[in-house]
Amino acid sequence: VIRNIREFYGSQPHIILMNAYGWNANEPANYSNELISEFNKISTLYFPWCWEQWHGTMVEHAGQAQILANHITQLNPEWSVISDQELFYPFSTQNLISNGSFENIARDNFNSFGWRYFEDGAERIYNPNSAFDGDHFVQLDAGEFIHQGQDATGDLLPGSAPIDQTYVFSVMMRSDSSSAIAEISMDFEGQDLYERRDTSSTLFSVTDEWVKYSAEFAVAENTWKFYLVLKSQDGKIDFDQVELKIKN
Repeated sequence: VIRNIREFYGSQPHIILMNAYGWNANEPANYSNELISEFNKISTLYFPWCWEQWHGTMVEHAGQAQILANHITQLNPEWSVISDQELFYPFSTQNLISNGSFENIARDNFNSFGWRYFEDGAERIYNPNSAFDGDHFVQLDAGEFIHQGQDATGDLLPGSAPIDQTYVFSVMMRSDSSSAIAEISMDFEGQDLYERRDTSSTLFSVTDEWVKYSAEFAVAENTWKFYLVLKSQDGKIDFDQVELKIKN
């Protein structure tokens, strides 16, 4: 493919090989760097595959576009990003969870807000007088859940997390049900896709006032990605200000 591009466009254009490292050990992301020594004006760029199945959402594509734009600016000192993407950046930074207070959403009523899936019954509610942080919160009825996948170390680089890494989780929750039970869990995944495993979970009895609930999760061996799951086991539960950080 690279030779065909060179034949058509000549030797001047810079070619970027952009791959996801979250497939499996035999995918091109694992050997793309070897091509740099064979061709001129070529570079590799990896984005994290931090969702489990189906196509990336509008928000996730916006994050990929930002990663690509930043890479392009490094190729020429005269190039710069003149405008950020129109959607919020969905990949982890200092806080390992994106859109933890549910304030951001995709455009044009696509209902994508960085957590999957609204089709499963999750409601993103606008109520500035009732939300704990900002203007929005998410409400889940019994059996409903949402989840978000992220790079296990937050650096968006290939590789697994240190085996002694621990995550500190917190969330604000409330419920109008006297028997409300929330389940917070983390699934861990290696480089391979669609193989979520080694689940750790914690149950909380939720009261009728906003209360901060916290837990710690130890990373599983060979973890490249994690999936944080918020679920109502019983009752209608409101969630807000979700945070996840690596314990120092």
